[in-house]
Amino acid sequence: MCYSDCVSFVNVMKEKEKFSESMNINVKSILEERLANSLGLDKYQYIMSHFKTVDVSKDADFQSTFNGFYIVRRNEEWRKAYYNYFENTKNGNATGTNLLARQMWRKKG
Repeated sequence: MCYSDCVSFVNVMKEKEKFSESMNINVKSILEERLANSLGLDKYQYIMSHFKTVDVSKDADFQSTFNGFYIVRRNEEWRKAYYNYFENTKNGNATGTNLLARQMWRKKG
């Protein structure tokens, strides 16, 4: 290896270092974000921040996120009954909630 090759190598390494510094890569925040996404924490946060403020029996975005996070794999009739029940009970204003839950389980599994 000659002197000019060494100088070229050093110059390339300096350029790479400058590029890395200019990118300002925060490895810790990238790893935290990737881990949170892989665990579905963004979906969980969405569910927890929206379920009190939206009508869960009608909000398709909420239902889709909820179904994905909690792996709800039931037919449309079951989901409609579930989200109506969810909406009626989320503020503690449902009557006969235990009876309704039992009826829902018997009818739709």
